[in-house]
Amino acid sequence: MLGEVLWVFVLIFLIGSWPGSKLDRFTDRVWYSSVYDTDWKNVNIERRPSDCDLLHAPIGTKRCSYKKATVIFGEKERQILIGLGTTPEEKAQSAKEPNSVAVTWDRREEP
Repeated sequence: MLGEVLWVFVLIFLIGSWPGSKLDRFTDRVWYSSVYDTDWKNVNIERRPSDCDLLHAPIGTKRCSYKKATVIFGEKERQILIGLGTTPEEKAQSAKEPNSVAVTWDRREEP
């Protein structure tokens, strides 16, 4: 009984820790919203493509992987945008832009 429960928790952990899983996207959203002081709705996380996975058809090694990449818009980027504004309206609009984070996946070919 205890062994079966332990295996269920191990299985849940393995599925949840898989990069790009729903649990991973949820924890990333929590992390980025707190670290970069942004609203939950301003954190956009793409779903990780599965075409490089071992079990994706055709089954076997694909010689590729995906690496997580982030684009962050915070105070530093806002000040640059304000500096690039040519009119007071553009500068005021830039000052109102909220912090945001976008997470994408970069495909990497392996030798």
